Amino acid sequence: IRYFDYPFQWRAHDGLVLSLSWSGQSNIIASGGEDFRFKIWDAQGASLYTSAAEEYAITSVAFNPEKEYLLVGTFNMLKLCHSTGWSYSSARFTAPSVGSFYTLSWSADGTQVACGSATGQLIVGYAVDQQLISRNLKATSTGRKCIALQDIANGSKDVLEFPQRVINFALGYGHLVVATTHQLHIYNEKYINTPIIIDGRNDTRVIEVGKKYFMVLDAASIWVYTYTGRLHLNPRYPGSQAQLPLLNRRSISLGLDVLAIRDNSETSLLHLFDLIPGASRQYEPQSLRAKQQLAEIAACRAGSPDDQFIAFIDTNRELYISETRNISGNSSTDRAANDSDEIYKIGTQLTAIRWASETNILVGVHDSCYSIWYCPGEGSADPTIIALTTITLDTAEFGKHVAIDSFEDAVITFRCAGALLPVNVNIYCEVLHRTLQEGQWQQALRICRLAQHTSLWATLAAVATRKHQLQLSEEAYSAALQIDKVSYLQYLKTLSPSSAEQMAENSLMLGRLLEAETILLHNRKYEQAVALALRMHSWKRALEIALKHQAEQPDLELVQRVLRERQRYLKALQRDEWDALYLSQIKDGNVSE
Repeated sequence: IRYFDYPFQWRAHDGLVLSLSWSGQSNIIASGGEDFRFKIWDAQGASLYTSAAEEYAITSVAFNPEKEYLLVGTFNMLKLCHSTGWSYSSARFTAPSVGSFYTLSWSADGTQVACGSATGQLIVGYAVDQQLISRNLKATSTGRKCIALQDIANGSKDVLEFPQRVINFALGYGHLVVATTHQLHIYNEKYINTPIIIDGRNDTRVIEVGKKYFMVLDAASIWVYTYTGRLHLNPRYPGSQAQLPLLNRRSISLGLDVLAIRDNSETSLLHLFDLIPGASRQYEPQSLRAKQQLAEIAACRAGSPDDQFIAFIDTNRELYISETRNISGNSSTDRAANDSDEIYKIGTQLTAIRWASETNILVGVHDSCYSIWYCPGEGSADPTIIALTTITLDTAEFGKHVAIDSFEDAVITFRCAGALLPVNVNIYCEVLHRTLQEGQWQQALRICRLAQHTSLWATLAAVATRKHQLQLSEEAYSAALQIDKVSYLQYLKTLSPSSAEQMAENSLMLGRLLEAETILLHNRKYEQAVALALRMHSWKRALEIALKHQAEQPDLELVQRVLRERQRYLKALQRDEWDALYLSQIKDGNVSE
């Protein structure tokens, strides 16, 4: 009987392989061998990192179950590394000698590690000096029960002491959230001495802070709180309790008004919970299905409630984006495939993504470069707008394995080999997004005229078109040299303002065919709906609309019009009819010359 199959085999070390560890966070493998090196591989055996030769053989390696840490053990030495290979610190044991470390075991919360040595000694370690920076605040864990919070702007420093061991903490939006073994402590930067304490949260694994709420993933469930300590949402979906141990930072994302969770039993499916109080999707999430399995998800953290987007990277490392407000399906139990027009591909070969903290600007890291999408949401339906508003820059000077540490305001902070590398985005585009969020159209126009940059004009054009600001859209598209769109906008201006026809044509310009058709049908514009389907060469849909609404307006002869257009189309192709739906109409004698 064969219990195992071996689809991948590779030579990892020159000597014996003495230790292995598989990361549940990153799905990568670490190995240590007699050749004095430890190495990191992906799941298919491709080499990601090879260490320099140590003094002795690598006898043990262990990935942290909750954080991006790798602990390496050798003779009389422990080394704490990042999961990409670079080293945080090392500890040598010379007096007394402890020998080689053969067994390493992290605690369930990922904060402590037990190490067994060749001389029979058991050594317990605790990770300290973890540091988080957000704008003017810097939080550093100085001990098992202490965190130092420093305000860089005014130089003040507070030492926060806790009655229990600190397991996890997060910093952002002027708040520090600290999880101990049985409590949550919420600090406001303006009221450091009066924290809000929540009891009963055990083994907190993930904390993510947002603009309005923060999310906690612990051993019992997922919790969304306000910064006043009030429980806002306890999301649940089919199979959620069984999937809790499999959730991690890459499979759950907190946005401005939405919480996105990847289904681990069907990893191409996303559950989206609405965080707006009283919303219908708050307890019955809607579903978003991708074509491939999802590797990482990110919900936008800013914008208005009507402009919320979800970006995700699939296992092919391709980047997609979708608007969370226009997702089909009524609940998570409805697993029907969504309309393909609602998900747009905007990038390839991505390893990590992150949204800006205050604007809908997206940054993503490739193998040897990084890209900034200045208008990924509103422009996603138009490849031309995406091309105009996307900037790709080389990261050769950064090194390999670049990660995104933070994206605060207009500053992206990358991390490579332990070094923090801040990079500024286009400040004009940052200010433009903030202006558009407040609806200051004339101010936005002045910014674009001042900077005179194509990406700014294209961003303004996409947002203005979405908000039905046709005059601004025309000027912006003209400045971006999009002559075809200028001509189309001039046609739109000839239609009656705010009419169903104009609204439908505007939706069509944004790439929303289904929305345009719905507007026309809702306003009983059946002739225009049929004409729209014919323009899009959606022959089956055109005939379906005509057959359904022919009786309501018989004088329009909708069916005869569709069949005449179909005959002209077939004549141009020099082909006979092959569609069964049209063949049945011909058989019934509905064709008119």
